[in-house]
Amino acid sequence: MVFEQLFGESFEEGAHVKWGKIETGSMTSTTFPQYRRLIGKDHFYRIDAADRFVELQRIGGRWVKYEVHALVYPEKVRIMDMIDGADGRFQPISVPEWEEAQAMIGG
Repeated sequence: MVFEQLFGESFEEGAHVKWGKIETGSMTSTTFPQYRRLIGKDHFYRIDAADRFVELQRIGGRWVKYEVHALVYPEKVRIMDMIDGADGRFQPISVPEWEEAQAMIGG
């Protein structure tokens, strides 16, 4: 590991860099699925794994479903933000709330 060679420290798998520090936040011990809602908007998320989520989004009078498999770092950071709350932007929701939104798109 290059970091270990340069700095003489090692970190567990799943650690990520945040503001210049290596952190081993909730990603290593999170159970899935997790359910979230974007505050103030009709965006609902079911986070299935550290690299996958489903988004239900209301656009006008219709609902759209997106299935995202995070392949690049910014997408993975987005998932970490959803799980961690991202400064209050993402609110945990219950399974029935997710199911109610999912029923709006018929799936």
